[in-house]
Amino acid sequence: MVCTSPAAAFDEALGSPTLFADPYPLYRRMRDEQPVYWSNRFNSWLVTRYDDVVGALRDRRLSGRRTSTFIDQQLDPSMREHVEPLKRQLESFIGFTDPPDHTRLRKLVTTAFTWRVAEAARPRIQVIVDELIDAVVDRGTLDLIRDVAFPAPAIVVAEFLGVPPADRHRFKRWADDFVPFITSGQLTLEIAQTAQAGLDAMRAYLVDIVEERRRAPRQDLLSHLIAAEDQGDTLTDDELLSLCMTMLIGGHETTTNLIGNGTLALVRHPDQAERLRKDTSLLPSGVEEVLRFDSPLQRTFRVATEDFGLGDQTVQRGQIVAMLLGAANRDPRRFDAPDTLDVSRTDNHHVAFGQGIHACFGSPLARLEGEIAIGTILRRLPGLQLASGSLEYQPTLGLRALKTLPLEFDAGAAA
Repeated sequence: MVCTSPAAAFDEALGSPTLFADPYPLYRRMRDEQPVYWSNRFNSWLVTRYDDVVGALRDRRLSGRRTSTFIDQQLDPSMREHVEPLKRQLESFIGFTDPPDHTRLRKLVTTAFTWRVAEAARPRIQVIVDELIDAVVDRGTLDLIRDVAFPAPAIVVAEFLGVPPADRHRFKRWADDFVPFITSGQLTLEIAQTAQAGLDAMRAYLVDIVEERRRAPRQDLLSHLIAAEDQGDTLTDDELLSLCMTMLIGGHETTTNLIGNGTLALVRHPDQAERLRKDTSLLPSGVEEVLRFDSPLQRTFRVATEDFGLGDQTVQRGQIVAMLLGAANRDPRRFDAPDTLDVSRTDNHHVAFGQGIHACFGSPLARLEGEIAIGTILRRLPGLQLASGSLEYQPTLGLRALKTLPLEFDAGAAA
């Protein structure tokens, strides 16, 4: 295939299966050669430079209500009727709303995800991580994703919300059904119908939990949301269930990738891992650095509500704009030595959790979980190294998600 333009070349490269292992060299070329370009492959504008991405994330002319546009642009009319329930269901998801609905929903949940609330959960999170490491500490090997990075945040968010942590594998299955819908960038009827089935199953599960909490409230977030609904804070049943689904999906997916990607980065940079072992006060800045260096969420998108200029291009009303967060976080125009991992980096206003009104409301809890998990892994598992040289990532450009992370450590010196 002969590529006649940088955009065509980039589109071809973005379709390469080898890209998932390391997208950053391509991001560098995109930033330098065509930082805002129309992708025929993804039927959207792709934005890669930091300033442009931040501007787009904060631009009120870019709407979170993008589901209908995304589906209508990517599926034939004969297919759309099969996913109408999915479109209706996602209309009440907080990430797919705009003010005033978004403002109202966010107000209800952000009080439960402040730094103060997250810090209060620190002892419990530490116990969870220690118990998971206790199960592997004598083996000398572990799959970090399976043994720690997935179960730890899944248990935390389940306990936080008030659903049985033992059901975490069901949440994972439903999340796996849904996530490709928002991360693939190229929609098929199969992807949309699988996402719909996953959300339907999760919703049916949560309906029973909600009814149980109505009868017997507990000290958990779900009971808090039900109480707010009963007190007239205009939270509909659909919105209540959608908030729960958002937290169960997002509450473990991003944090799993933070722990996995962060640990891998430190294994590959043992000097930085040793700095964190010797000086635990660097853990908060270390977590910020691994978030920047290998962002768990690589891309987010919005739809334009009017024509406007972005970079040297003109975005038209109804077009989708995809902000490549991973590319922005490696932009040398914003970060010194962006391809260098530096756990003491202080000027580190990355966009791994987004910015603006749609920034991740669960980021304080995710950061704390990452700090505890990574700090405990480094402290308790000395001699940490890759058990094999070949790593496999989930085949999506929307997430940086390792399928497995096999590691070896010195069991005789482990604590």
